[in-house]
Amino acid sequence: MTPAEWSDFLVTLPADQRQFVTLKQAQPTVSDEAMAQTLGWTPKKVQRSWTKVLKQAWAYRNQARGSEAS
Repeated sequence: MTPAEWSDFLVTLPADQRQFVTLKQAQPTVSDEAMAQTLGWTPKKVQRSWTKVLKQAWAYRNQARGSEAS
């Protein structure tokens, strides 16, 4: 994803997911447990949320690039 695509994608996320992605980018080596504590989530929710965000990002990228090819 280009930086412009990434910025456009982030705007589409709900506030809690945007906060999560921002924390993940700022501290990529932080454990799921530490991230969960920071957000008030469970470690399982951190893992599920990351998977969900990745799937949404892939879909956004593929949709954006698919519309450019049309």
